[in-house]
Amino acid sequence: MKQAALTYKKAYEGANGAGSISTFGGYAWDAGLILQRAIPVALKKGQPGTDAFRDALRAAIEDTKNLPASHGIFNMSANDHSGLDQRARVMVEIVGGKWKLSGN
Repeated sequence: MKQAALTYKKAYEGANGAGSISTFGGYAWDAGLILQRAIPVALKKGQPGTDAFRDALRAAIEDTKNLPASHGIFNMSANDHSGLDQRARVMVEIVGGKWKLSGN
């Protein structure tokens, strides 16, 4: 997961300047990674704009497993469209005006 987050950071700051990274951009980046994996699968079932493609895209997204991204490792399902588990949760505290992972 760390490598995926650093790849996002490098790409985002490369396009927008150092220190410009935001969590909101990370959400979009993660969605893009999920779609990069799901779209080729869906295209085997139908053309974009068709019911077959939409159904296949949803199924492929829900079938996403062990995808490292900037916010965690995604394991989607029909019952879980967040896809993030305990590994995506961290507790932080502010020490001396800076973020610090709890327990470190």
